[in-house]
Amino acid sequence: MMINDAANILKWKSDFLITTHISPDGDALGSVAALAASIKKLGKNATIFMKDNVPEEYSFLPELENKHTIIPAKHYDAVIVVDCGSIERVDSDFLEFKNYDVLINIDHHKSNTNFGNINIVDKDASSAGVLVYKVLKAAGVSLDLDTATAIYTTILVDTGSFRYSNANAEAFKIASELIDSGVNAWDVAGSVYENQSLIRINLLKLVLAEMEIHIDEGFASMTITQDMLKKANADFDVTDGFINFARSIKGVEVALQFKQLGTEKYKLSMRSKGNVDVSEIAENFGGGGHKNAAGCYLDGDIDSVKEELFGHVIDHIRKSHR
Repeated sequence: MMINDAANILKWKSDFLITTHISPDGDALGSVAALAASIKKLGKNATIFMKDNVPEEYSFLPELENKHTIIPAKHYDAVIVVDCGSIERVDSDFLEFKNYDVLINIDHHKSNTNFGNINIVDKDASSAGVLVYKVLKAAGVSLDLDTATAIYTTILVDTGSFRYSNANAEAFKIASELIDSGVNAWDVAGSVYENQSLIRINLLKLVLAEMEIHIDEGFASMTITQDMLKKANADFDVTDGFINFARSIKGVEVALQFKQLGTEKYKLSMRSKGNVDVSEIAENFGGGGHKNAAGCYLDGDIDSVKEELFGHVIDHIRKSHR
């Protein structure tokens, strides 16, 4: 990996643009927050570009309140993109932006396309935040409490509170160091998991009522429609973690979540247990991700989309049993 190269840029350059994928999760938001806070601590400029709203449960993270929904028109020494398997996952406005010297790609998806000038990609890292932590350490940055809390959040969220297979020894080691430095694990968990809005709960009720459970085949499917969002007066910002309700069902090996973006356009997220590699399914549809967490975009009416997808899921579940 090119950690030292990225660290040197942090040390010697002055103006940075930081961004991540659309519909950012806790790993993406924590990574962006940690970088921005640390770069500013070094006395340098850090601009965050992110169109999506910050979900309420992550509002405690530093610097995110200063994000820009339009890229400020100036030259940047470096752009840092975190938690993106491909450059196309960043907002489309960014794809047209070229006013920078170096593009740094920090990610842990095995399907990463190495789109940066500097690529720090490690599929064995529990979160993108772990890699941000390594870059900051290599740059000699002393982590303050805000930054340490942001990085701890990335590990907590992406390991499913240390329940998933990516909760490796490194994840526990770094989390322990961060707690020793002053991070309040109880406060972070409370903010992320015990701070749900009534709007989120009302939407969840609608989604769970329509969940399809195929125990004999080993999978469950959830769909979040535009009609459900209207009924609950909600948006997709409040849906982070919904898929885990399907994944938690005894006998379910693969959980699917469809988000209706348009009349015939869906974002698919997949989570699996054990040996089912959902990234292989996602790659068949132009997406990617990790073995146990992946996604893609699908076009078509929902019944046709599901019929094709379900066939792939059943095949991969059966394959994993051989």
